[in-house]
Amino acid sequence: MDHEDVRIPSVVLEQKVRLLEIAAAELRSLKPDRAVYTKKGAIFFRTDRSAAETSVQEQIKELRAKAMQSSTS
Repeated sequence: MDHEDVRIPSVVLEQKVRLLEIAAAELRSLKPDRAVYTKKGAIFFRTDRSAAETSVQEQIKELRAKAMQSSTS
């Protein structure tokens, strides 16, 4: 079974979106020059706040697209 074929319940997707929205709000509350760490796989990488926020926003868009796709199917 392909990973893309597995359907995630919309409630779970909405919870994940909500957690990412909270993470984005927390990132916005930091000073602009503050260094943050992002997790990629099992490793944390140091990055700036704007790059981390962009990454979180992309994840939110992906999850919302999955939620829309699953609701239309």
